[in-house]
Amino acid sequence: MSLTRLDELIKESGVPIFGLRGVQGDVKIDFDPAATPQQRTDTAAIVAGFDWTPRRPRSYLSIISDIAGLSAADRNKLLAAVAADFLRRFPRFAQRLSINVDGDEPDV
Repeated sequence: MSLTRLDELIKESGVPIFGLRGVQGDVKIDFDPAATPQQRTDTAAIVAGFDWTPRRPRSYLSIISDIAGLSAADRNKLLAAVAADFLRRFPRFAQRLSINVDGDEPDV
């Protein structure tokens, strides 16, 4: 689980990697050749600062409580991000609701 979180953090930072493997203190990263020296340095800092503490999902009620405390603008941003992620996994879902938003595009 921790390696999955670390992989997500590195990719979210914009560093092109194919993946990673290993354990705390010994992580091997498979960089895309397009990764710059600066991106490789940044990745080393991400790995060094990574919190390896095991995590578990929070309860729905605690998450709902946090969401309720958000501003309307932040709540809308969160909902849009969740909808976009869902549509990437289920590209035609919005069309079933007669909403003209695609979750995929031609690969040309």
